[in-house]
Amino acid sequence: MLGRGREFWRYFDRDLVENVRCNVLVGEYIYFLIDRWSGINYLGSMELNPTIKFIPSKVKVSEDQISAFETRIGFKFPADYRTFLKLYNGPKMESQNPEIDTVDFLLSIDLRNIPGISAHVGADSKLKFFAVSRWQSFADPNADYQYGLIETYQVTSVDWRLPKSVIPIAGNVGPALVYLNLSQNLGFSQVLLVGDTLFDRQAESLEIRVEDFVPVASTFTEFVANLKWIRVDDYD
Repeated sequence: MLGRGREFWRYFDRDLVENVRCNVLVGEYIYFLIDRWSGINYLGSMELNPTIKFIPSKVKVSEDQISAFETRIGFKFPADYRTFLKLYNGPKMESQNPEIDTVDFLLSIDLRNIPGISAHVGADSKLKFFAVSRWQSFADPNADYQYGLIETYQVTSVDWRLPKSVIPIAGNVGPALVYLNLSQNLGFSQVLLVGDTLFDRQAESLEIRVEDFVPVASTFTEFVANLKWIRVDDYD
């Protein structure tokens, strides 16, 4: 656009021309960012779920840290999850509704219409909800003790022998985790939970495959958008 209109600029003051050119380029760059990272409401924030207030971690994660981890594991993050990490990096959460107290409500995945997840191993009853109480984050590189996404991934991929293309992204108050699938060939960007099939294969000492997980959302953005504040009493 600027090249084709070169002759047009000859009729204006040079300083004015440079200012206009600068503003046009900045505007085009902003539109590029918005197009590149769909889901961004405005620079510095993500519009994911209007009921949740995300409180960013004081520990910031850089593009270099994320890229280094991707290179190490051999898989790329989806753009929406990458942006979430760079903006929040394991945020705390509050309800946007002042009437919802996080003591009485849990931010939850509704599992009632998702098959394959029992309330207990070997039980006939189905699990109704899964509470998301924490997000994985990159640990502070300057801290004496570091335990975050990288260290948890080491446990899940080596000690638990889960597929290397599956990374832990969140969890409940216990050891249960939520996973993100990075395999380009098997449901890339799906959000996954451990279900009955995976438990059965673990019990038989069989290899755990991506398809043994239960998908609960097709993307990270969809997963967060579907989270709901559920009363603790409704878990029974």
